Amino acid sequence: MSVLQSCRRLSLVALLFVTALATALVTARPAKAAQPYTLDNAETALTAFLNTYYNPGNGMFYASISDHSPLDLWTSAYIRQGLCTANANTGGKYRQLLRDTYYGFERSEATTFTWTETVNGVQRTTTDPYWWTGGNDANDDYLWNISAGLCAYEATRDPHLLQEVEAETRYILETQLDSRAGYGDYGVWHDWKNIGDYKDISTTGQLPYIAMALAKYFPNQTMYNNALGQSYTYKQYAKMTYDWSMLWLQQDGSILNGTNGSQTGYYDKNHYMMNVGLIADSAAAMYADTHDPKYLSDGQRVIDWGRNRFTIPYQGKQILWPQWLTSNGGAHYNLWVDPDQNQNTVAKGIMSRGIVNFLNATGQKQYLGWMHDNAQTAWDNRHLSDNLLYTNWQVPNKLPANGLASGNFTGIDLMYRVLDAQSGASSLLNAGFETDGARTNAPFGWLTYGFGNSANDGATFAEQKDAHHGSYVLTQYKNSPYQTYAFQTAHVPNGTYTVSAWVRSSGGQEAAYLDVKDFGNGADLTADVRGVPNSGWTQVSIPNVPVTNGQATIGVYSKASAGQWINVDDVLLTPAAVTTPAYTARNFSFEDDGKATQTPSRWTAYNFGNTANDGSSFTEKKAAPYDARTGDYTLTHYKSSAYRVYTSQNVTGLPNGTYDVTAWVRSSGGQNAAYLDVKDFGNGADLTADMSDASGSTWTLVSIRNVPVTNGQATIGFYSDAGAGQWVNIDDVNLAKH
Repeated sequence: MSVLQSCRRLSLVALLFVTALATALVTARPAKAAQPYTLDNAETALTAFLNTYYNPGNGMFYASISDHSPLDLWTSAYIRQGLCTANANTGGKYRQLLRDTYYGFERSEATTFTWTETVNGVQRTTTDPYWWTGGNDANDDYLWNISAGLCAYEATRDPHLLQEVEAETRYILETQLDSRAGYGDYGVWHDWKNIGDYKDISTTGQLPYIAMALAKYFPNQTMYNNALGQSYTYKQYAKMTYDWSMLWLQQDGSILNGTNGSQTGYYDKNHYMMNVGLIADSAAAMYADTHDPKYLSDGQRVIDWGRNRFTIPYQGKQILWPQWLTSNGGAHYNLWVDPDQNQNTVAKGIMSRGIVNFLNATGQKQYLGWMHDNAQTAWDNRHLSDNLLYTNWQVPNKLPANGLASGNFTGIDLMYRVLDAQSGASSLLNAGFETDGARTNAPFGWLTYGFGNSANDGATFAEQKDAHHGSYVLTQYKNSPYQTYAFQTAHVPNGTYTVSAWVRSSGGQEAAYLDVKDFGNGADLTADVRGVPNSGWTQVSIPNVPVTNGQATIGVYSKASAGQWINVDDVLLTPAAVTTPAYTARNFSFEDDGKATQTPSRWTAYNFGNTANDGSSFTEKKAAPYDARTGDYTLTHYKSSAYRVYTSQNVTGLPNGTYDVTAWVRSSGGQNAAYLDVKDFGNGADLTADMSDASGSTWTLVSIRNVPVTNGQATIGFYSDAGAGQWVNIDDVNLAKH
């Protein structure tokens, strides 16, 4: 359901409930004393949900406990996407359910649709007999369903799902986007309220992470956009739609919703919970691919603002707001309502989903405790007799059990997502060996190599026994000598990863190890498992895997005598955490002083003992097109006479490890020297990155990678040796630990 549709249905009566009622309800005690919830609790809640809201006869979800009509498209898609996380947490338990619910939806929606398009420079007529009609739905509804279909494909590898979601996405990118007043939603599929070229975050905010996901499977494919008259790849569409969304990011971190194409007609300044999640999702996807700290900054700003704006106090916790809309033209509503009716209860589910995805992709774990509080509250306030969760997490679900299907599922979804974030999400299929649910020599997602010798057949298999988690493990064993290798290749964004697994071993093998290879440059990396105990589980890991080609092959190898064995469970490929200081803590964006100054806080300018260099380093506020990259102020090196200056900051209290230092710059060019500099980090010479070649009209990212901090500190500096009138602007410095 689009924002505009939902606006029409929002109950004005509900919004007039008094604040006193809100205060009374948010201080209600939970249904039982809080106990940290577990995966078994999440499974219990999901089972209760499916027993109440799911119709296995047609693969569709009911709207509510009392209304057994099929749930609408976008909320159904949200639930199906959430099932993907439950599936990943349980080693593939819900793989068939994901297929059933997708095909149930498709049976109810499929029609034949034909359109003309140009793909990879070739014009063609495309006919799809499985096109989603969606009734009277808008572009954002189709995109929710595309997200659900994408994750279902990644869980099932059913090629039909990828075929359909890619076709629907192509059509939207080719026909529904233009450049008028930014890169937005061209026509909203259906022309709501005669607005015409309406553009909003609920549509455009989804496109970056969807396009980045499809880029994994179609990296070089181009699609011709009718309005722009050009062809673009999925990654190019992702960046353009992301940049358009950022037009509505305000200085305080709030995100406005949208406008018509001219920006002079209908202009929606409302704040919607879902938009926080959409920007977080898209910033996560862009950061995972580029490692550009801009996306860290964008995501953090929106999430931090949403944390203060979209939560209510409950027993010392910040619980997400029970309504989807908390503003009226930018003015904040201070009221909330308890009844389910006339609320978009999925909105906070989308917000929390995006936050957890962001912290997983970027390592920003500071949000994990907050999300856990919300998931725990939803579980604590469940309906005790049947374990149904409630729409409003901070309100105990009372007899008889209440809750719209969509609202019930938001808490379940968050429970699984937080558990996944706490343990580390794996990029591997069937990482826990539970998917097949039976003993098999060919576990789903894994390939086995017997080194060309049939005597090795059957030496690798999944079996049911005392697992680290779940019921099944991978075993390498035979009652005769054997050599075997089980492996799979994961496709992941470039970056630094850790490979880990839980193992047991009989010991004594000639060789037995976990390994990772094919990740770009570098030799295979291994972790020996022969010496681990044969009872209990031991986690072995391979840290600092430098993925440079978008993939890694993870394997388990044994060369053993008769009767020797290993068990393996819960294999993980996880990105190394990235930590980044807040700009306000170290004035890395030059905003702290709130004014132009020659002595910006935290930074020191050195004039090399010559007063003629004084005043050549300062912060300033400039007008477009030379305004700051973010905020209002930049650091500038400039003087009307020749000058030499070094502006630096010593950052202390750093955990030792490997860091990246980046900054965004513009430059006039022509300087004798102009560079970013890092020093005083322990052993090693100063490291530099040239700034003089940066553009003078657009911002350029300069970076120094893999700075080996060994003494808990580093000095970051900017040096200019320049002629009269030559200059450099600097903004958004970042120091990130691998």
